[in-house]
Amino acid sequence: MVGEVMAADYRAIIEEIEKQTDRGAAIIGAALVDDVLARAILGKFISLSSTKKKALFGGSGPLGTYQAKIDLAYALGLLTDAMATDFKLIGSVRNKFAHRPTAIGFSDKDIADLCSNLKTGQIDKEEDWVKEPRNMYIAACTTLVAVLTLIEVDRIDEETMVLERSLAERLEPK
Repeated sequence: MVGEVMAADYRAIIEEIEKQTDRGAAIIGAALVDDVLARAILGKFISLSSTKKKALFGGSGPLGTYQAKIDLAYALGLLTDAMATDFKLIGSVRNKFAHRPTAIGFSDKDIADLCSNLKTGQIDKEEDWVKEPRNMYIAACTTLVAVLTLIEVDRIDEETMVLERSLAERLEPK
């Protein structure tokens, strides 16, 4: 149930990304992976109040930067080397779009070069659609979101099973 809701939410966001200009797709895609990265990290923590979450993940908190989240997620074993590298590349692409006031697109050489280095989501490089920098970027974002969402769903399922076992043990007649 939770996984289905999360998947539906992310599916709607992915559809939104695909409708955007290049700048919008880059920024929304990065925001999406940043969000799912924070959720995956929180899944490893004890239950925290919203105040404590804000203190950790807020602008001046120890996990307030995208890079800090990548580093912690990697240290927690949530990311492979390739995934961590792709998260960093997505951040670099996002920064190029967010901080350049002039016209910019995925076809710009520096952005296309960054996208060509993305490994996550590149299932079959022989297909023409995968060769487009924008599609490489969106495929990497959506694949990373899917992988981390599955980790979150597995964690929730595991917690649910533990609670169910505990409840069953308490309700068993002695």
